[in-house]
Amino acid sequence: MIAAMLFAACATEQPPPPAKGLRVVEGKAFRLGPHLEFDFKGGTIIAYEDFQKPSTLEVHYDDGTVTQLSSVLLRVKGCPDLNTCIAVRYGPSGDIIVSRDGRPWLDSELWAIAKDEPHPVGPAFLGMSRSSPVATFQGCKEGKIYSSRSLPSLMSVLEGEKSANEGTPPASGGDSKSEHEVYVVGEVVSTRMPVCNWRHRIGLDKVIPAPKWTREAKLVPASEKTPQHLEVTNDKSVTIDWFADDTPFDRMTIKLPTGHSVSIAPRYGTSNCPDFSNCGEVAITTDGTTLIQQSLDGQPINKSRLWKVYNPLGGPATYAACAGGTYFSGRNRSEVEAALAGIDKKSSPQQDMVLDQASGAFVPADVTALSTPMCDWTERAKTYQKMIDAAKKAAKASADMSSGQH
Repeated sequence: MIAAMLFAACATEQPPPPAKGLRVVEGKAFRLGPHLEFDFKGGTIIAYEDFQKPSTLEVHYDDGTVTQLSSVLLRVKGCPDLNTCIAVRYGPSGDIIVSRDGRPWLDSELWAIAKDEPHPVGPAFLGMSRSSPVATFQGCKEGKIYSSRSLPSLMSVLEGEKSANEGTPPASGGDSKSEHEVYVVGEVVSTRMPVCNWRHRIGLDKVIPAPKWTREAKLVPASEKTPQHLEVTNDKSVTIDWFADDTPFDRMTIKLPTGHSVSIAPRYGTSNCPDFSNCGEVAITTDGTTLIQQSLDGQPINKSRLWKVYNPLGGPATYAACAGGTYFSGRNRSEVEAALAGIDKKSSPQQDMVLDQASGAFVPADVTALSTPMCDWTERAKTYQKMIDAAKKAAKASADMSSGQH
């Protein structure tokens, strides 16, 4: 956690040296003991001792402004430490910033600001009011910060489904239409709020890296058109959107850095796909063209090693097999099955087979072979399960935060 990484709790033995980029400063007047400092462009973060307990960071800007960031550990479920906590108390007014993308506040790009605001009570001439919690949702996209009282409306802008308004958001308590408007409220480069991947923006990730799951996945709440889903990005800039609502898997969309995309969805309700565990048929949509993939070995698609791909509108079918790290594809089912049997050592290479140098497998002349780790079924099962577990974890974190923030 940030606490433990920035400064070890007071102890009799000599503390370990700080990470490169952190500076140990001896105690000064009115300060209890030494502290750690981290310099970034525009200011310095000061972290005081005993971060094992709910704590406060001070951000000292070069223009003399001082801002406090306080943990809300005691009020929030699922918030074990400052580095992984998804909420922080910010600024002199003590606003609570709550991550809504399942990532720690340090890495969040989507958040809610919870404030107690006065609302009229009784006749207007009495001037009476009662405070109640009001949440404003904000998020980053392409260097700008957007804001709305409605999370689905905000997500529609961030997902590119509609445009935001110019101008200033109306005060709370407006009509229902204004509550769903979305506004541009600032630039990421000029904000001092600890949001929009603040850890990376100020360079703190060089000394205190984000948790691994934070770098890989984020929860994307539902917009007005798109259901809630998990977004996973790998080190090759391939993004996978994993949709799972009432079932472990509803749809998966793979977005390539080239701009192309592939969507895979089980064909629930068909005879070959009664439920997720027994689904042997999926629809695959590539850049607007949909094909059907059907298991041929009696296994569900997520475990199948032999299947047929065809266009429901007609045309020739393609047969494919996947095993031992090699993907085979061809128009002739028997040839593809022969290649699969060879990789399984269940038959010797036939006379017309040639050794594919890239995959190390023997294949007929009309069958193509491709080496891919996704054809190691044990590893593929682990990958799917990690995505399902990450989706559940991110959803639970946001649910716990929403129920525990007030």
